[in-house]
Parts: sequence; C-alpha cells; structure tokens
Amino acid sequence: MVEHDFRYSMLNPQHTLTECRTLAPGRYQVTGNGGSIHDNDQLLVTIKGSKSLHMRLTVEKVRHLINPPGQWIAVAKGPVFDELAIHQWKVNCDSCRVHGREQAGRQGAETCRHRAHRGAGLENRRREAPLQEVPGESGMKQFALLSLIGGALLAGCTADPLPIRQDHSYVMEWIGERPLIDNSRLTMTLGADGRAYGNAGCNHWFAPYTLNDHSISFGPVGKTRKMCAPALMEQEQRFIKAISSVQRWDISPIEQLRLWPTQGKPLRFWLEDS
Repeated sequence: MVEHDFRYSMLNPQHTLTECRTLAPGRYQVTGNGGSIHDNDQLLVTIKGSKSLHMRLTVEKVRHLINPPGQWIAVAKGPVFDELAIHQWKVNCDSCRVHGREQAGRQGAETCRHRAHRGAGLENRRREAPLQEVPGESGMKQFALLSLIGGALLAGCTADPLPIRQDHSYVMEWIGERPLIDNSRLTMTLGADGRAYGNAGCNHWFAPYTLNDHSISFGPVGKTRKMCAPALMEQEQRFIKAISSVQRWDISPIEQLRLWPTQGKPLRFWLEDS
C-alpha cells in the first residue's frame, strides 16, 4: 500500500464532510503528482487540513495528465464504516446542532453519530468504533467515526448555511470540473465597495461585482501582465472566463462558497482563516 497526500472532493454531495469533520464512505475524486497509479490500486490517503483524515481508497478509474507532467486524477471508492479513522483529533463539535442545541466535546460527536445510525436503520450495527492509539504518538487517540449513506447525517449534524462574506479572503479549490494545479493559489475578496479582487495564480485580478440576495455577477475583469508557466497562464484564463459568467452563489453542505456560472460546474472556494 502506497501512502500519498491528496487533494480531494466528493463526487456525491450526499456523502458530506460535516462541521464534525465526519467523512462518509463513498466515491471520491483525488489528484496527485508523480509515481505510477493504476486501476484497482490500494492507496492509503492522508487528507490534511485543520484535522488529518486517514483512509484507504481503491482506485476505480485514473487519468494521467500530460500538462503538468506527472499529475493525475483518479476516481476511487472509499472504505467501509469502521475503516475510517480521524487522527490527532480532540473532539470538538461546537457547531454541530442537534434539535437546536449546540453539543460540545465528545458528547456532541457521540450524539451526531448515534442519530446518523438511527436515521439509517443501523442503530444496533457498528454504533461504536474502537479507540486506537495513533502509531508513534504517545497518548493521542484516533476516533473511528461511523457514517452513513444518505441525508440522515445532514439532517442531524449540519450547521445553518453561512452567508457570503465581504472584505474577507476566499481561497479557490476548484474551477468547474478541475482542481487547481498543485502549489498554485487563487484568491478572491469581495469588497464592501463593490470591487472584487485577488490573486489569479500568476497575476492579480480585479473587477466590479453586483451582489443581490443569492445572485452575483462580475463586470469586466482586469489583471496585471506578469507572465508565468504555461500551465498557470492557462488556469488563469479559465478562471477569468468562468468568473465572468457567474450568475449566482450558494454555500455547500461543507461550507464552501460556490459561484455558479451560466453553464457547468461551480467555482468553489474556502473561506480563508483569519
């Protein structure tokens, strides 16, 4: 089994990463760089963020990219319930709401997990997963959290949708159907003065925008004129083209800001930590 660090995104929105950071089994799209990867490969995936998730994936389909060289995109199938573990995590479920009450600490996480099983008819099946020591780190625990297929977890454990934020930076993760090139960074700030700006991966960009309830549109996009690697320039052009056709916005179940163009998949952003 090979260990890599991956970007990830869930192909099916019903398998969601909630405020509790509980990841449901299902099908995932992951990208990586270097090495050789084939159908049916067994991979140990480490998803790094504010918390680290470790799980096994079985590759179903893989597509190797020529530009940039060495990069690939794979569709993989996730683990069974008790193969998912969260490492180095002190349970904190402050934003997980059950019947309108905020549940904190381990009690909140246990309540979310119990409601998820009850909603799926799994109350007597794998309700509790064993605690395990994290290899090589004394005293740290990993909590194997059980999930389900469907909307039961969403109904019991998600927070209210967040509003769009002005004068705060967003970091892009996907442009339509493609993730960002590794080690590239695209940002967006929606100023309260009606001007949007950010980094397009190579150049700084700026544009007027209009925000009205859940509709949003951008005017002509300007940018600086620095030249970068061809792959970055191509990605930058795709971003500018996509954002110029945006018509509406929403917040996904995993609290990503999604800007929806006239056609196709949305631009997806994370709110940058202050």
